[in-house]
This record gives sequence, structure tokens and C-alpha cells, in this order.
Amino acid sequence: MDSDPKPLFVPTGANPARLFGMDARTRACRLAENMGLECSETADGAAVLANMKYAWDPAWLREIKGRPGTALTLGGEPVLVHVPEGRDAAPAIAAMSSGTSLEGYERIDAESAELNNAQLRKRERPFVLPLDPDNPIVVEKAAYDGAYKGVTDVLTLYLWRKPAFHLTRWAAEVRKARKRASPGRFSRSASPNAVPSSADSSCC
Repeated sequence: MDSDPKPLFVPTGANPARLFGMDARTRACRLAENMGLECSETADGAAVLANMKYAWDPAWLREIKGRPGTALTLGGEPVLVHVPEGRDAAPAIAAMSSGTSLEGYERIDAESAELNNAQLRKRERPFVLPLDPDNPIVVEKAAYDGAYKGVTDVLTLYLWRKPAFHLTRWAAEVRKARKRASPGRFSRSASPNAVPSSADSSCC
């Protein structure tokens, strides 16, 4: 509701995985900032907690940020939790850390719930996946595929899609290597991680 305060976005836990050349925490914060949320280290007041063991389609964050008192779960474990103003975030943080269920929140099961996609005029189930540092390409592919949900051009959808994914990963690795060689030279806004204009840049 409009009267609800805008929550902070708080990544919870640590994960050394890298996605499209970015560490998992930086990428999660960037997705949140794209939705107008401030990334924070602490949950002071209303906050959306993000379990860094998992990666998710930005559509889930858009949904959870507007539903105080709601938890998105996978296998019973909290993935995204909107802690309302005035409620202690500690139980949610503890549940994320221990991998246990969370009581006292409306639960959305990522394995069965669907969201309305206004662009495609249909319901869909955005991805939520464990984020394995040793195999991040699984999440990268899911994120990239999700960015093409609204593409209708046949050439882009079927011929350009796969090579563009690998070009995006390659560009991210090049940027990472160049930043190591020349720290501070490349600004955040000049990212070569951009996906084709036909895709949603929220993927990476």
C-alpha cells in the first residue's frame, strides 16, 4: 500500500559466486536499486531481506517489496522476506542462516506460485534457484532466458539468443580483467555487461 514505508534491501549471508562478472551481493543490490530500493547492511525499519544462498528473477523482488509480512520460500527455506516496519528482523535472518522455515509470515512457495506478467498478458513462474559458486552458469542462463520473455522477433529469439548469452559472459569477464589491471578506470555506468536491446537488462 502507498502508506507503507519503502523498505531497505538487505542481502543476508555471504556467497562467493559471481554472475556476469559481478559478485552475487553487488548484483543483488543492483537489481534492488533498479527498483528504487536502497541497499543496506542492516535491517533498520522495514526491509526486504535477500538470502544470498539463492538467486531469483527480479519479478519476485518486485512482488515481495509491495507485500509487507510476506516470505518467498524454496523448499521451505526463506529466500526473500519483507520485514514490516516495527517487526524484529532477527528471526528471519536466523532462518536464512540456518536454512530453517520461518513462522509468522505469509508464505509464497516459489515451486508452485505464479505471477501475472502484464507484458505477456499471462501468468508465469519466475525462477528461484540455489546459487552454487561452482556452477553459476545455471543461474546465468535462467536470468538471461528470463530477459527474453517479451521478445517476439524470431531472429532475435531463436538465432541471436544463444550467442548473445555467451558474448555477454565474455564481455563481463573482459571487464573484470581490465578492472583488475586498471582499478578505478572503468565506471559503473559504462558496463559492457549490457544485453541486446531486445532483452530486459535486469538479467545481468
